[in-house]
Amino acid sequence: MATRPAFQFYPGDWMRNAALRRCTHAERGIWIDVMCLMHDSEEYGVLRWPLKDIAQACGCRVPDLRSLVTKGVLKGSDTRCPALVFEPRHAGRTGAAVTLIAEQDGPLWYSSRMVRDQYVADRRAGVARSHIGDDKGSPNGTPDQQPKGAPIPPFGDLPSSAVCSSTYHPHTKTDTDQPRADDGEGRDDGEPAPNPVARFRQRWDGAAGGYAGDDRSAVGEVASAIAQREADRLARGE
Repeated sequence: MATRPAFQFYPGDWMRNAALRRCTHAERGIWIDVMCLMHDSEEYGVLRWPLKDIAQACGCRVPDLRSLVTKGVLKGSDTRCPALVFEPRHAGRTGAAVTLIAEQDGPLWYSSRMVRDQYVADRRAGVARSHIGDDKGSPNGTPDQQPKGAPIPPFGDLPSSAVCSSTYHPHTKTDTDQPRADDGEGRDDGEPAPNPVARFRQRWDGAAGGYAGDDRSAVGEVASAIAQREADRLARGE
C-alpha cells in the first residue's frame, strides 16, 4: 500500500468518544503516536508487532499501552486476536455483517475506527471506478460529429490574408445597385440582364473600390469565394 501523507481526524468524534474520555492526557498522547504507526503500516490501521515493540516505537511503557487496551481504545492481542465484525448502516438500515479482521493468532493490534474507515473508503473507490468505466462509453458508439460551428467550404480554405482588419461594409450601395428599366426581355440598352451571380460580384467589386494593396486583394478573394458559392447554389436549383 502506498504511503499516505495524512489521515482524517474528526475533533468532534475525539471529544465525544467515551473510551477516550476515560484516558489521561498522557494516554491520549500515546494513542496519537500509535495511530501514526498504524497509518504508516502496510495493513492500514493494523500493527503485527508485540506490544513491547509498539511501546518502544512510541517511547512509552508497556503498562501505558495495556491501560489503553483495558479502556477499549487499543484492540488486539499478543496471542490470539478475536475477529472484528462490522455491520454497515445506511438510511437507518443495518446491512449484512462484514468480517474486517478474522480471528487469528497474534501479535496483532489495531484501531477499529481506522480499519473500518479503510473498508468504507475501499468500497467507495470501487463504486467510483465502476462509474468511471461507464463514462468511457460503448465501444460501438458513433464517431464524433462535425462541430456545428465548422466553416462551410470554400470559406474554411481561404488564406489568412482574407481577414481584413479594416471596417468593411459589404452592403454599401453603388451605382450598380440602382434599379434599371427593363422591358421584360432584357435591359433597356438591348444587352441581356446580368445573372444574379454577376450582379452580386459587381456589388462586391464596387465595395472593394475603397481599398488598396493587400486589403483590396483580400476583399477580392472573399468576393470570389462568395460568388462561387452563389453559383453552386443556383446550379443546384436552390
